[in-house]
Amino acid sequence: MNNLKEISILIGGKAGYGIDKSGFLIARLLNQLGWRVYIYRDYPSIIRGGHTFSIIRASLKRVYCHSAYMDILLALNQDTLDFHKDKLKEESLVIYDSDSVKIDSLPAGIKKQAVPLSKVIQEENSPEITRNSCIIGALTRSLGWPWSAIEIIIKSEFSKETESNLRVARRGYD
Repeated sequence: MNNLKEISILIGGKAGYGIDKSGFLIARLLNQLGWRVYIYRDYPSIIRGGHTFSIIRASLKRVYCHSAYMDILLALNQDTLDFHKDKLKEESLVIYDSDSVKIDSLPAGIKKQAVPLSKVIQEENSPEITRNSCIIGALTRSLGWPWSAIEIIIKSEFSKETESNLRVARRGYD
């Protein structure tokens, strides 16, 4: 995926678990690497616990809207996969929480990358919300980008739990 000229990424999970912030972090990462970015944020009428998502579309040219199909799906929970698998292309990549997401229903051609998010945050003694940083670390590595790219973003965006987010992002990256 290193030679892409355009990319669409969907990250989804429970409302109240930092999906908007995660979308913003991905957008900042892409922008820092020279891409132009558009973010579509879902606004559910729920406060905590229901499904929410953000779509980040980036291109080397100006971007005006999100795409109907995703190159990468970041599934922090089962709902994300169930609700958005119809937006995947034949060559899409799904990075998912192997501790909670079952991928049996995905077509055979879809690339899959399992990340044990719950295990990582438990081992790092980090808050539940840092699972987003872990999956973004995995995304950064999957795209072939250097660790320093996401490290800079995390250090600039988090005033609390910075070290915890860095630790779990590094585990996802590794």
